[in-house]
Amino acid sequence: MTRWKGDRFARWLRMVGPFVIAYCVAGLLVEAAVPHILPRNAFTIYVGDAAKAGVFAIWFYLIWRIAGAIQGIYGAQSARYLELTPIWRILLDVTAAFLLAAFCFAVLYVYIVRMQGPGAFSADLNLGEALYFSIVTMTTT
Repeated sequence: MTRWKGDRFARWLRMVGPFVIAYCVAGLLVEAAVPHILPRNAFTIYVGDAAKAGVFAIWFYLIWRIAGAIQGIYGAQSARYLELTPIWRILLDVTAAFLLAAFCFAVLYVYIVRMQGPGAFSADLNLGEALYFSIVTMTTT
């Protein structure tokens, strides 16, 4: 009985998870675009706030996936994990985690500039410049 509930939860998470991530990413885009494109109203404020809360869920999901991949590669059952998991799946997990993290940090940079003013960084950043800055920083370190 317990196994069935776990399978049911995993199936539900696989169906709902992408929608939650898509909502959070869309909300972050709305939040980043509000000062430049969209008018600031109650709806955009609500979507932006919900997306900022959802970023933590995305980060926890990324940490969970990366920890699972690291445990699989370097853990006690690493030979079995590498035998059963195709390399494309491992590369896809790592690439997706990197891109989502870069996007989340880019939105965070834009949010900091908006809250602190243009003096927070050397220049006023839009989302594209912040994404570039985020990727360069992540690949450099």
